[in-house]
Amino acid sequence: MLDKKLKPNNMNYTISTETIGDYKLELVPDDNPLNPREDDNICKIISLHKNYYGDKHNYKTYDYNNLEELIAAIKKGEDASIVVPLYFYEHGGIIVRTSPFNDRFDSGMFGFAVVSKETIRKNYDVKRISAKSIQQARSSVEVEVEMYSQYINGDIYGFKVIDKDGCVLEDGYGYYNSEDCLIDGRRFINDLIETNNHNATLEQDNIRYESNK
Repeated sequence: MLDKKLKPNNMNYTISTETIGDYKLELVPDDNPLNPREDDNICKIISLHKNYYGDKHNYKTYDYNNLEELIAAIKKGEDASIVVPLYFYEHGGIIVRTSPFNDRFDSGMFGFAVVSKETIRKNYDVKRISAKSIQQARSSVEVEVEMYSQYINGDIYGFKVIDKDGCVLEDGYGYYNSEDCLIDGRRFINDLIETNNHNATLEQDNIRYESNK
């Protein structure tokens, strides 16, 4: 299930532009990213936020007298080895993480990241869940929560390589790190320049050869 609200309404803009030779490299938002929750994930994100679904679940806060009852129900229902509280800060965009923001106006509890015992056994190929496998899973939770936070906030990037006539020669999307995105864009341009220079050299050599016949 996709989230109701994924990103700012207007994603049709350029974040930054740089010129390399005769080419322009644009860093742009990815306006149609893949939902990371549709991948094979270690954790299940149980969202209690009204606008962001996370993963499918049937837990409702009004079914429980307090937070402790809800957590106990999640542990039992998911056969969970790990239950990590998630918090949000929402002011324009939204950030989700595993530690509180301590802002009583714009932050609160988002939900939980849950890892089942079976998931740990399967992913780390263990029969007995150890402190090491718990720590490995906990580290994966941090990565997955950060990716989910970027996804719902629209912090995923793409690049466009544009020639002097305004034609898009290459593009790429789905980057969670803007610098990695730019590195790939620059690499394409540099390879293109190198190829063009090589072809120009061959052309000059052919011209000289023809003129010396």
